[in-house]
Amino acid sequence: MFKVSYDGRKKKVLWQEMLRHEAVSTWKLWFRLGAMLGIWCNSVFAQETHLTLLHTNDMAGRFEQILKAGAIKKQIEQTQGAVLLLDAGNTMTGFEGAFAHGAGQESPTVMFLGRAGYDALVPGQRELGLPLDLFTGFMRKAAFPVLGANLHRPQTGRFLFQVQPYALIRTGGVRVGVLGLSQASTSIWQGDPVLAAQYYVPILRQQADVLVVLSHQDYAVDSTLAVSVEGIDVIVGTYSEQASAGLREVNGVQIRQAGADGQFLGRIDLTLVGGRVTSATGQLILLEEPGPDGAEEMLADWTLPFRGEGVPVVSVLGQASGGFGEQEGGDAAMGYLLADLIRQASGAEVGLVAATSVRGNLSPGPIRALDLYRIYGRAHRVAVVRLKGEVLKAMFEAGLDRVDAFFYPSGVEILYDLDRPKGDRIVGINLETGKPLALDKTYSVAIEKEADAFKTYQTERPGDLIRDLLGRYIQEQGTIRGQVDSRYRAASKLQDGVE
Repeated sequence: MFKVSYDGRKKKVLWQEMLRHEAVSTWKLWFRLGAMLGIWCNSVFAQETHLTLLHTNDMAGRFEQILKAGAIKKQIEQTQGAVLLLDAGNTMTGFEGAFAHGAGQESPTVMFLGRAGYDALVPGQRELGLPLDLFTGFMRKAAFPVLGANLHRPQTGRFLFQVQPYALIRTGGVRVGVLGLSQASTSIWQGDPVLAAQYYVPILRQQADVLVVLSHQDYAVDSTLAVSVEGIDVIVGTYSEQASAGLREVNGVQIRQAGADGQFLGRIDLTLVGGRVTSATGQLILLEEPGPDGAEEMLADWTLPFRGEGVPVVSVLGQASGGFGEQEGGDAAMGYLLADLIRQASGAEVGLVAATSVRGNLSPGPIRALDLYRIYGRAHRVAVVRLKGEVLKAMFEAGLDRVDAFFYPSGVEILYDLDRPKGDRIVGINLETGKPLALDKTYSVAIEKEADAFKTYQTERPGDLIRDLLGRYIQEQGTIRGQVDSRYRAASKLQDGVE
């Protein structure tokens, strides 16, 4: 301890000596504290931590699977803590605007996602295909962030209302940055996803332990992102043929999708050491429906239009006794039934229903109003066009190659031979009367009035909504059963004596 003399001659020297000694002591103290703090920090941040990313895509209003995904998230939270549940788009139904609840329009999908505990969503075609004011109204009530760093309003170039570029989410002590990118609509301005990522990733990287891109783009774009943008750990994408191959690593970035039709929940388990990802494993979890009770209870006050009036979503129209399962014919059985119904309703000679219009998997049991919309979600009406036989033959030929060109027929039987050259594989078409289809004759054909394939044709006799025709048929029959008959027959089977 210093004794300070106030002798005028010594005062200045002693004061400077004291300051030097105190400065050295203080510096040593702070050095020791800093060293101890550094050792503690290294010890803490070198510890191994774990993060689980759960993700879905293409749920298309499968509310039961959404609840199942939420239940799995809760199970992981109880044992591990750090978990996020993300959705990569196309999660809404194709008829989201038809639902009514209370005094105004709301989105049941947004309600289910909130109840399941989803942490973020990037919109896909189904979401961005809605009128922008309806999309904005739905997302205003979302309990989770809706992300789209490259999505902008066409009039101003600003972000869509209720959409933000990214979110920083803390879970179980792990800071996760989630950046949304989507290429899903022609009605809005979509910026370059690579440029958007190059701008936002460095911003997020400064704040996040893990950086995830939630992407509604194809696998090629996701791969380009992984190569072109530094700092991404994981890209969670939408449906791709590569989904079944598990986690794919491109330039050190893990890329993963969860299959199609909401069948799977993707799971990615990350290990972090020192605040950085050191390993990743992934799997697809089959989403078995947990039972209808939870979904039915949540939908009890919702209605859908049927035959001109709103009916409860869960109201029972009839029963299914089988034949519409995935292994029993599924879409084909329902497609044939719909083609029969529109041909009979219009009195046409032939009926055609686009394969892309039908979602026919229907489990045995009650058929509810919601099932009616799931089977045929489009608001198309019956109409009649006049087509020559040669045009019908060309349409059936094109359908042998592409699902989006395939039609379920009624009133005709089609014989094909895949061993013949393209353009000549339809070897016979017979009408219901047994007579062959004449290529130079014009026939009346029942079609879906608003279907893309017939937009350039002059239509006649517009009739009922096809969905209402199906619902009325179910009510009249009481119980229906699917059947796949010989409307399409392979020539090879005939040669082998197999019908």
